[in-house]
Amino acid sequence: MSERMQMYAIFHGAVVLLIGNLCGIVYADAIGRSLAEDAIRAWRVAHTGGATGGLALVAVGAVLHRLTDGVASRKVLVWSLVAGTYSITLGFLIAATAGVRGITPGGPLLNSIVQVAYLAGGGSVLIGSIVFVYSAFPRSS
Repeated sequence: MSERMQMYAIFHGAVVLLIGNLCGIVYADAIGRSLAEDAIRAWRVAHTGGATGGLALVAVGAVLHRLTDGVASRKVLVWSLVAGTYSITLGFLIAATAGVRGITPGGPLLNSIVQVAYLAGGGSVLIGSIVFVYSAFPRSS
């Protein structure tokens, strides 16, 4: 089961990394066309956030077999990180495309959708991060 969860994390990390890299193309185009600073910032966030989130999932997948906890906690770890990373990445994409930030409540519907994506993703990633730290704690064999 550990190998399957490793591949799950690595695969989804690769997908998110690809999304982040594709956002890099749009980011470069925004710079090249001298778009407004807000638009450039939004695509920079989508690019770097996607790439960073994807690489983090790949890294977790790479070390999953070394963690000291059981199968159930590994599932919680991987599922929460994958779901949270996708949610945040989707928020980045909507924010950059729609020109909203999702930081404060209210405003256009898409702003609220981005905020919910960030909150849900952030909560899910936080849970995964706590499980990761707990699982990485060395235990005597």
